[in-house]
Amino acid sequence: MLNRLDGAKMFLLAALSAVALTSRALPRWLAPVGFLLAASLAVSGLGYALLAQGLASAVYVSGILLLAFVTGTGVTLRVAPQIPAMPAM
Repeated sequence: MLNRLDGAKMFLLAALSAVALTSRALPRWLAPVGFLLAASLAVSGLGYALLAQGLASAVYVSGILLLAFVTGTGVTLRVAPQIPAMPAM
């Protein structure tokens, strides 16, 4: 049962990464990583949902791509640090 729930989670992550690709907030260089992430998450999610070990092994690829996509998104969308105003002299 837990493996099938992991499959559903992977399908949701694939859908979220596909939606993020249509966002104008992310740079164009992140699009290929997001596309590969969505595809590998869908394949590994299918493997977990069907309990197929061959397809589920795609989780190793999707894990690395997920780290790259989340890191790239975080670097791109980082909040600019607030610089305190200098006191008037």
